[in-house]
Amino acid sequence: MPKRLPRLPWIDRLRASAILLMILYHMAYDLKEYAHVPIDYHHPLWFSIGKASALLFIILSGFSAGLSKNPLKRGLQVLAWGGVITLVTYLWMPDEFVRFGILHLLGMGMLLSPYLLRLPPLLLLFIASGIGAGGYWAALRTTVSPTWLLPFGLTYREFSSIDYYPLFPYLSATILGVLFFKYYEHLATEYKPDTEGEKRTLIPPSRLGRLVESLSKHSLAIYLIHQPLLVSGIFLLTHPIGGLVKMLLIPHIFIEFKAAFYLLATTWIILFLIAVLLLGNKLLHHVTQPKLQIQAYPEIADVPIDHPQGDGTGGA
Repeated sequence: MPKRLPRLPWIDRLRASAILLMILYHMAYDLKEYAHVPIDYHHPLWFSIGKASALLFIILSGFSAGLSKNPLKRGLQVLAWGGVITLVTYLWMPDEFVRFGILHLLGMGMLLSPYLLRLPPLLLLFIASGIGAGGYWAALRTTVSPTWLLPFGLTYREFSSIDYYPLFPYLSATILGVLFFKYYEHLATEYKPDTEGEKRTLIPPSRLGRLVESLSKHSLAIYLIHQPLLVSGIFLLTHPIGGLVKMLLIPHIFIEFKAAFYLLATTWIILFLIAVLLLGNKLLHHVTQPKLQIQAYPEIADVPIDHPQGDGTGGA
């Protein structure tokens, strides 16, 4: 196993970005499916938002495997939560429940990561290319009947799932993350600046920085709870018990979203920012007192070495 490196702030920023994109996409999906707001979440813009979030999670999971002290344990935990998602969605929507979603993929990637990290970069690149091509081939074959082949990207004509991220081709994104880590590790080993005699400035992390780090650390928990919260909020607004709220809010939301697609942006951003601010305020109350960070080389000296960079997700 490669030597474990300290926490990297830019990883937290990317993972926090993936979380916000995920919430934005799922809000559009939930408003369409459960409030019948005319949002086409299959539109290329929404599709790109959803896929960008998922691919960020997957690539960062591969990169973070090299920073994690126990990726096998983490992988088993994520797989267990994937099983919970499968059970809950089977009870909620048996026709489209999650057979092999992004948590299943991330968990398998974490379990494989100790072996992937031992392989040379050229071999990893060759394997990733083969898995990507295999996924394209599997997507064209929709007549396979055995359900146990679903994790490998082989489906059947009647197959439908609200969250499906098979190993072929998406494991190639995990391997890409591992390649990024190996490249970063190489740079961190080769570039050793002489800091003797240099005066370093110690500053506490900013409030925004602590919020971003907290979002990253709690990304799995956010993935698990954000959909129940969004769906519950929509049902609360649309349920007859909340008639007054429904009368006041729903017609205005409906009118806004009946307009052309790109006219939704202002209303969407306001709703999204309110959700983010409420979540951020909640998380900040659980953030511990800030620790001093070394400003001179933030990419390799942000937190103590005994705090590994966890994989933290999820997803989408």
